[in-house]
Amino acid sequence: MIKLLFLLMLPMLTFASISEQAYEFNAAKQLAVEHESSEISGCYFACEFDPHFGVNFESVMAECFDTTAVPQVKSFEVIVVIGKNGVIGSSWLEPNTNIGQCLSSALEGSQFPNPPFSPFYASIVMHISGSLTGN
Repeated sequence: MIKLLFLLMLPMLTFASISEQAYEFNAAKQLAVEHESSEISGCYFACEFDPHFGVNFESVMAECFDTTAVPQVKSFEVIVVIGKNGVIGSSWLEPNTNIGQCLSSALEGSQFPNPPFSPFYASIVMHISGSLTGN
């Protein structure tokens, strides 16, 4: 009887987990929007975070495509949390693509310029389109 009850509850647990994950992403995204546009953060996102990401993670994205057997050519967004020491702690990804997972994994623990306050939430939107044929 206990096994049957567990099997019946398993889909509900999975649904709750997916629903919770979507809620967490949306909450983190809202914080990123607020932090990126706040007066306190000044130009941190545009002047420090974004250029640092471009210089240091362009090669990571190329490596993600090179090392992923069947890369999903689809746009995605990663929300990251930056601690007072500039290290990225948590991240959320939507939609969950293999290239997004690769980038998200590379971001966690990475060093960025120290944010104006902590925790600082930032959004990285990757617009990916086209085809990988012929590459």
